[in-house]
Amino acid sequence: MKTTPHDLLFKRTFSEKEAVKAYLRKFVSKDLLKGLDLRTLKLENNSFVSPHLEERISDVVYSCKWKGKEEVVLTFLWEHKSYVPDFPHLQLMRYLLDGYDNQVANLEKGQPKKLNVIIPIILYHGIPEWNYRPFSDFFNIPKDFTLPFIPTFDYHLTDLKNYSREEILAIKFGFLVSTLLLFKHKSNQEYVLQNPQEVFIFVNEKMDIDLKDDFLTAIIEYILQAFKIKKEVMKAAIEKLPEVEDNFVSTWDMLKAEGRVEGRVEGEQVVALKVRINWILKTLIKFPKFSDEMIADFTEAEIELVQFLKKKVWNKPVASANKALLTLFKGYPELLKNDKEDLKLLAKKYGQEKTKK
Repeated sequence: MKTTPHDLLFKRTFSEKEAVKAYLRKFVSKDLLKGLDLRTLKLENNSFVSPHLEERISDVVYSCKWKGKEEVVLTFLWEHKSYVPDFPHLQLMRYLLDGYDNQVANLEKGQPKKLNVIIPIILYHGIPEWNYRPFSDFFNIPKDFTLPFIPTFDYHLTDLKNYSREEILAIKFGFLVSTLLLFKHKSNQEYVLQNPQEVFIFVNEKMDIDLKDDFLTAIIEYILQAFKIKKEVMKAAIEKLPEVEDNFVSTWDMLKAEGRVEGRVEGEQVVALKVRINWILKTLIKFPKFSDEMIADFTEAEIELVQFLKKKVWNKPVASANKALLTLFKGYPELLKNDKEDLKLLAKKYGQEKTKK
């Protein structure tokens, strides 16, 4: 399955136990936090998850015991979202069934036939408002007596738009702070360039030097890939942070060698983007009733790209469609003549003149 820079940074951050503790202390309810024995918090490495769920790199699973005499284990499933799903409960239900099925399969003989509670947690860093609704709101309910036949469960939602920069900065684990701030301000290059001390706030914390280098590499890699900031511009922004600057140069060189930042053969990136655009637009025509989320899942694309193409290209006048397509290739100033011709063909193919069938 296609992974994004957001997926990779999320997975790296929430694989760190201290980051998860800091998150729980800040965002979950006081009643839940009061009952958790955080000393027993354990990363499960998706060990209870079916192969279907293991393919989703953005999922992180932890277990934690409940305080007191009873050996009750709560399992937390973290998922991050940059868009609002049409039916969030349905996706979470698949995850829950996978987890509970695994628990059943691993029950030992003579053990009480009881399952541990799984609590889904969603970290949302998208732009549209996420209006929480109970599962029953998604159903046509003819009579109230049919309500008991609808599954009932809840999920914890952290919507970063609802938390100020100051509130996030107050969290006691710098690497988590950096990740949340970058997610909150995603695609905002100016925030990164004007606030490097916040973005790299963990650099001043006392920690193992190898762990700090690991955190630095993860954050720098994310910035280079998600924000698409040029090397020279980023270097100028962090010149007063020598420890960051040293790591930045080595990380940039590594990513360049792997072909994941500027310096990669631009032709390959252009071709890949043209192919993805064509696939998305073709899917929009073939499945006009698909939601943006379904199109994004089907084509393994960012939902923002789907929404842009739907709004600016699909079934729009050919000239404006072509202009919109060209804006997607601003990062490739040396577009060849045949690339521009290809974009014109895409605009004609999927613009207003050609989509009526």
